[in-house]
Amino acid sequence: MIEKIHAGGERGVSGWKLVLAYDGTDFHGWQVQPDRVTVQGTLADAIERITGERVLPQGSGRTDAGVHALGQVVSFALAAAIPATNFHRALNRALPASIRVLETAANAAGRAAAASSSATGVVAPSQTAVARLFSSVLAPSAARMLTGKLESDLPSAGRLTIAWRVATGAHMLVARGSAAATSAGRALVRLKFTRRGRSLLKHHTRVKLLVTATFTPVGGAVVTDTRKLTLKR
Repeated sequence: MIEKIHAGGERGVSGWKLVLAYDGTDFHGWQVQPDRVTVQGTLADAIERITGERVLPQGSGRTDAGVHALGQVVSFALAAAIPATNFHRALNRALPASIRVLETAANAAGRAAAASSSATGVVAPSQTAVARLFSSVLAPSAARMLTGKLESDLPSAGRLTIAWRVATGAHMLVARGSAAATSAGRALVRLKFTRRGRSLLKHHTRVKLLVTATFTPVGGAVVTDTRKLTLKR
């Protein structure tokens, strides 16, 4: 969830807060470093491409090289007027797949939220980040989907649910799937197709889908990712 907060200090400037999950494998930690690819720098680049403004996002904590995060709170201020929903979508398009903006119930405001938030969202390098969790189930091939089984690495105990719908018209349901685990590790997602959905995948060479994956960790905040996908045979 991205939250827009009106900053009291500067007219026309709004404070923004978002919550990130990222796979830190390809990054030299959170903080900007000269000639190094970092999460903070990559996020700043994405914001600049969307708004034309150069900002330095402030995080609730810092991670070292190769460390992943689940639920890191970030804040910054922008002069650009942009609806929160549009900004959310634009960020997830501009960012690499290893960094995702999450939907979450976080509701504290602005820079104070980032400063006061604990770093409990930081997870060990041996665990799988949510970005990697979703990558295998949000964009499978039509052939893989038709087997009725997909595999995903769950970052912790919890439940993963996925729904594929036609991206146009009435968003007809194509298939649903779910997997649950009592600990981190690989889980099997079993798919249930609607009759029309299975026929669509079998008989059309190109299908545009809207895919939503939701992970509900035990004792944690729900995270969701939605993407548009074109399946080709």
